[in-house]
Amino acid sequence: MPKKLQLSIYLAGILGLRVGEIVGLARKNFLLSQKKLCVRHQALKEVGGKTALAPLKTENSRRDIPIPDSLMPIIEQHLDIWVEPEDDAMVFTGKLDRIMNAESLNFQFRKAREKAGLPNARFHQLRHTAAINITAVSDIITTMSILGHSSMQVAMVYQHAVDSRRVDAINKAVDEIVKDKPIDNKNTTNFGDMDEKEKEKVKQYLLGQLMKLG
Repeated sequence: MPKKLQLSIYLAGILGLRVGEIVGLARKNFLLSQKKLCVRHQALKEVGGKTALAPLKTENSRRDIPIPDSLMPIIEQHLDIWVEPEDDAMVFTGKLDRIMNAESLNFQFRKAREKAGLPNARFHQLRHTAAINITAVSDIITTMSILGHSSMQVAMVYQHAVDSRRVDAINKAVDEIVKDKPIDNKNTTNFGDMDEKEKEKVKQYLLGQLMKLG
C-alpha cells in the first residue's frame, strides 16, 4: 500500500472499521489524549460521482473505539505527515477530492495484494480478521460495540468462527501432547501405534477434559 494509505490496513485489520468509515475519518475523530477513535460518518459516492460524508450504516455504527497502545505511534505519525492541521481535515484524501472514495482505497488494496502474492484477498476481509480476533478475547456485547454491529446474529457468526478455531487448536495441541506417549490402558499402547478409531477416542476424551477447564 502507498505510505499515505497504510494506516487504513491497521484501522480495518485491528479496529474492524468498514472501508466507508475509514475514508470518512477526519483528524477530529482521533482523540489521542484519550486513546479513542470516534466513528461518526462514512464517505459515500453521490449521484454525479462526487464523494461526500454521509450518515453511518446504522445507529450502532456510531461508536467510540479504544486505540491500542501499539497503534498510537502509527496513528500519530500518519496525522503528522499526511493530514492537514485543521480539525476537519480528512485523514485520507483523493488526488482531486478532499474526501477519498471507498473504491479508490479498494483499488490501491487490489494493487498491493497482487504484489504481496495474495490475488484473492479483499479489503473487507481485514474487518473479518479483526472481528474474529476481538471475539476471541471478549464477550459478544463488547465485540458488537467495537465493530458497530446491530444484530446479535451477525456477531455470532464470528463467535462460531472462534469456536471452530479453538477446536482446531485443541486438536493440534492434543496431537502434540499425546504423540508417541504411552496411554494408560490395559495394553499401555503408545498413541502413535493406535489405529485411527482408538486415536479418535483418546482425542475426544482429552477434548472433553480440556473443555471442562475452559
